Amino acid sequence: DFVTFTPQNVNTARLRGISLNSTGQSGVWQWQADATVQSTRDTTSNTRLLRRAARFASASLNYAPNHWSVGAEWRITGNRMDSGNQMLAGYAVFNLHAQWQFAPAWQLQARIDNAFDRQYTPLYGYNSAGRGLSLQLKFTP
Repeated sequence: DFVTFTPQNVNTARLRGISLNSTGQSGVWQWQADATVQSTRDTTSNTRLLRRAARFASASLNYAPNHWSVGAEWRITGNRMDSGNQMLAGYAVFNLHAQWQFAPAWQLQARIDNAFDRQYTPLYGYNSAGRGLSLQLKFTP
C-alpha cells in the first residue's frame, strides 16, 4: 500500500518470457550480453506486476591484460508500473570499472556508476542516486 507503506503480496502471478545470454572471450577481451522480454501479470486483477519491466538488457566489455583490467557495462530497463498506478519511464545506465593487482594479495579497484549522470526514477517518489565513484583497496591473503 503506497499510503501506509505496508507490503502486499498478490494471490497468484503469471510470468512468461524469454531470456537470452551470451558470454565470450578472445585473448584479453571478455564480453557478456543478456536480454529479457517478459509478461508479468497479477492473475487476480489482470494487471502488470509492480516494478517489473517487460524488457531489460545489459552488455559489458572488459579488457584484461596481465595484472589490470578496465571495462564498461550498459544496463537498460523498460518502463514499469509502480505503486499508485504510476508508470515509470525506462532508462539506461552506463558504468565503468578498473582494477589493478599490484601485489599477490593486493588489488585496487575503481568504479564509476551512472557515468553520464542519468536522472531516472527507480521507484515512484525516489530519484536515482546520480553519478557515483567508489575506490576499494582489497587484501586477499
